[in-house]
Amino acid sequence: MNYSHYSKSKKDYLILLVVWLMALFIDRTWFLLDNSIPRHDQSEHLKRALSHYRIFEDFNLFSGEWWLYLWQLAPSYRAYFVYSNAAPFLFLFAQGYDQASLVNLLYSAIIILSVYNLGKYLFGNLKTAITARIFCLLFPILVIFTIDYLLD
Repeated sequence: MNYSHYSKSKKDYLILLVVWLMALFIDRTWFLLDNSIPRHDQSEHLKRALSHYRIFEDFNLFSGEWWLYLWQLAPSYRAYFVYSNAAPFLFLFAQGYDQASLVNLLYSAIIILSVYNLGKYLFGNLKTAITARIFCLLFPILVIFTIDYLLD
């Protein structure tokens, strides 16, 4: 068994965790310092997430009415899945704009692992994979997405 490869892979995932924690710290600091009112789009997304939160308060998997109401909450051009993803975060951390945006941390973790594994698969070089992931955090458009509660 090649323990050297396992140890190196473990070290890389630890680096990815540190990068994710740094992004978490920066995002949460931003929310702490920014006391502005959410813009229209973010407010609309929060309203829809709170609607999903309310329906999940009365979760009834075997009720046809419950499923019908859930499907009726879906807007015409956005899937309800992204709003439903925010519901557990609203249950755990309270109901607000900052708390709903915590779902973006889940998406950020998925991006971190995906870019890392894709870089490792395509280039075979773990440094390239980690560097690609760090650049993903540094692109301005991705930073905007991490601080906005936009689930488009």
